[in-house]
Amino acid sequence: MMNGYIQYDLAEGITWMNGLEITDGTGQLYLTGLLTPNFAARAWHHTGRADGLDVSGSESGMMVSAMYEALKGVYLSTAYTYAKHRPDHADDETTSFMQFGIWYEYGGGRFATAFDSRFYMKNASHDPSDQLFLMQYFYW
Repeated sequence: MMNGYIQYDLAEGITWMNGLEITDGTGQLYLTGLLTPNFAARAWHHTGRADGLDVSGSESGMMVSAMYEALKGVYLSTAYTYAKHRPDHADDETTSFMQFGIWYEYGGGRFATAFDSRFYMKNASHDPSDQLFLMQYFYW
């Protein structure tokens, strides 16, 4: 695999990011996005994978997210993700969900604990299950 990313500061606090990954036998992944201190939006297109390593085809998607520091070290976050999976040998599928979370960052920003949720939207394929989960992060 080979990848490269560039970013450009459009204005104070607004960064435009672009990326390309060339993979061994699974096509290319193109990414673009905007990042601000409290908001992010990104879109992607993968030419060789419809869903994971084992499903050939393509995938296009987008994600928008926001976060707010409600108290020192306590963040509220939300996101919406939509992806269209176009397998070569199966019907198209759609992933679509909202996420809501509460994050607590501590240890000088080296650790974070998050209680997060994922709720699938009506336009998602099949009958996916909503999820609640707890995550622990360590940053080095």
